Amino acid sequence: MTVTPDGKSFAAGDAIPLIVTVHATTASRVEHANAQEFDFALEVQGQEVWRWSSVAPLITPTHYDREYAAGETRTFTATWDGRYARSQREAVAGNYTLHGYFIGNMKSPPPQGRFICFDDAHLVLR
Repeated sequence: MTVTPDGKSFAAGDAIPLIVTVHATTASRVEHANAQEFDFALEVQGQEVWRWSSVAPLITPTHYDREYAAGETRTFTATWDGRYARSQREAVAGNYTLHGYFIGNMKSPPPQGRFICFDDAHLVLR
């Protein structure tokens, strides 16, 4: 799994594309308890300032399984509008850590069970 952008710089106020890429090394079936397969969170100085799932359109409670072929790559995207979630103020210049998550319940192959894959990236607002 990879999260981007990593190491890139953006002007304050820019809309920033966020990407989680998941690569299946083996054929698998993943159960999702709702329509949320991924999430993003942004931190600055250890404080979370934005989370995609808190500002995303309504996440429906649709339960479903998704099949992944061996070698298949899936990409999930969102956009950060450059504003803090709670205050809606424009984010200040600084170094941000982006956490990307892939969320599911592994149905096959073993081992089975709930999992959250994550990766971090870093970006700079100037």
